[in-house]
Amino acid sequence: MEAAFFSGLRLDRRLILKAPKQGLPAIAGLMDAVPPGTHFIALKGVYGVNDAPNLWSGRHAQGMLSNGAEESSLDPRTLFWWFSEEHRSHPGTTLIGMVGTHVDDDLVAGNSYWKSSILPRLRKTFHYSKWADGSEPFIHLGRRVTQEPELIRLDQEEYALGLKQIDLPKERRKLQTAPATPAEISALRASNGRMAWLLKTRVDTAAKLLEQQQEAGTATVATVCEHNKLVVQSVRDSHLDMSFVPVRFWDPDFGTFAVSDSSFMNRLEDESEVPAGSEALRTEAQQGYLSLVGNEDEKTGRVYPVNVVLGRTHKARRKTRSTIGAECGAMSEGVNGTEMVRGYFAEILLGRPLVLRPTGYPAVTYEQDIGSVRMTAVTDCRSLYDNLVGTGKRPSEARLALDIGAIKEFEGIFFRWVRTQQMIADLLTKTTAPLYYVLLAVDHVATRVVLSPRREF
Repeated sequence: MEAAFFSGLRLDRRLILKAPKQGLPAIAGLMDAVPPGTHFIALKGVYGVNDAPNLWSGRHAQGMLSNGAEESSLDPRTLFWWFSEEHRSHPGTTLIGMVGTHVDDDLVAGNSYWKSSILPRLRKTFHYSKWADGSEPFIHLGRRVTQEPELIRLDQEEYALGLKQIDLPKERRKLQTAPATPAEISALRASNGRMAWLLKTRVDTAAKLLEQQQEAGTATVATVCEHNKLVVQSVRDSHLDMSFVPVRFWDPDFGTFAVSDSSFMNRLEDESEVPAGSEALRTEAQQGYLSLVGNEDEKTGRVYPVNVVLGRTHKARRKTRSTIGAECGAMSEGVNGTEMVRGYFAEILLGRPLVLRPTGYPAVTYEQDIGSVRMTAVTDCRSLYDNLVGTGKRPSEARLALDIGAIKEFEGIFFRWVRTQQMIADLLTKTTAPLYYVLLAVDHVATRVVLSPRREF
């Protein structure tokens, strides 16, 4: 939207602005020239004022709610339109339209009734300076969106093709073990930042990139050379995209899946912390997860169709000395992230926002609402799986036992163990993960994830 902050609510405090030293030029039909040193009282939020985004957010919410929207309980910037039987286009839900907002960018979707009746009113309420109806590819938050009848693609091909390697002379490249110069470290950090923007759609570079980000402070020439190889890979595979296909979210076999994985990094713990007679251990881990939605065949474990809707990878927030501890941390992150995805689908199915604070009697609770959509946590760590389903030995570490207990408290959660060869989240934590994991995660043709058949306990 154009001039969003100027369209926000009025400031509820007194804010005095001073004209710059050179004054302000005249604007024909709006204002005369302003001499230097003139003072103004601001009526609306402007760029650089802390409460300007909040004032705009309030005005945006007013406009949406006045046109029949309801805010999601999970995120007030996700808005839904639910209507009666006559206007809905599918028997599985009364949802007819929705809007997702990021500051002053709106992404809209709806059926034919919503497009003809509600959308024109929204376009009168807000002045959209740039508008794309989906018939042609368009850019949204740095990603190119291509919409087809049964497929939506997100890609950053144009951005990836613009990435450049860090310039290293031939003689310098021969000194692999030499420390990187301050200029090279600065260039490495800047290039890492540009590469990180690709993680919106490109999970194939995640593990290598995070490894290089953590080595930037002690980088050598070899680190810079490895980074250049990653840039070449990103440009070479710039055609990779994320694809989304329709899923039958109204069917009983629909579910959300938190596929998590962890791996130890090469750095050893500080020798001063190692007890006498013991060896230094690797205590820092890389953790990542993918949130999937799809329809599952419970007998075979085959999930199809399926979409990857969320992915995260990062250095573990605390040190751990055991594989089960690292894997438990990754699963905890995964189920918390997937709970948000699960909640959105629950709201769509229920036709109303989730109940967060039960009132009245008998009260409808959050657990009842969220339980309408199944969530399955997937791991390739057998000891963690055994503890989750109650067949393993209770861990001696109190913090780990609490974490496992917290995961089990999620309403209606199931657990699944898979072999390492089936763990597609490996590509988020291991630089040696096979390339076909990438295709499983982002290619709609290959998106047939196979899990181990479900076991009942």
